[in-house]
Amino acid sequence: MSDRLFVTLSKEPFGWFASGRKKWELRRVGNQFHTDHIYHGRLVELRLGYSTSQSLWGCVQSIIHARSLTELFSQVPYEDVIPMASTEEEAVDVCTSILDLCSDNPSLIAFKVSRQIEELEIDAKYVD
Repeated sequence: MSDRLFVTLSKEPFGWFASGRKKWELRRVGNQFHTDHIYHGRLVELRLGYSTSQSLWGCVQSIIHARSLTELFSQVPYEDVIPMASTEEEAVDVCTSILDLCSDNPSLIAFKVSRQIEELEIDAKYVD
């Protein structure tokens, strides 16, 4: 599928999305992660790594641009980005490490992924 935002995730964040605990993805602005590529309603493929076929699908529901993690977490609950964090400070530390944020003013983009229904069971009494 060509008109989708392709987002690779490591095992733990993929599991958080799969369980519904993670709702927002956070990236540094650059390459495919900027406003030309991330927009409301765009189809998103959340892929477990590059060499697997395990994917979750959804669409971009909301977008936030921030110049710091503090600014981001004033608009998005830290638990929706890093569900295992027990404090905002811990979420900041995890994000700083993952994104290798050494700049005081990183350009960040966060987007909320609304998961689509992957399967829908229909009771046989409703099917001809």
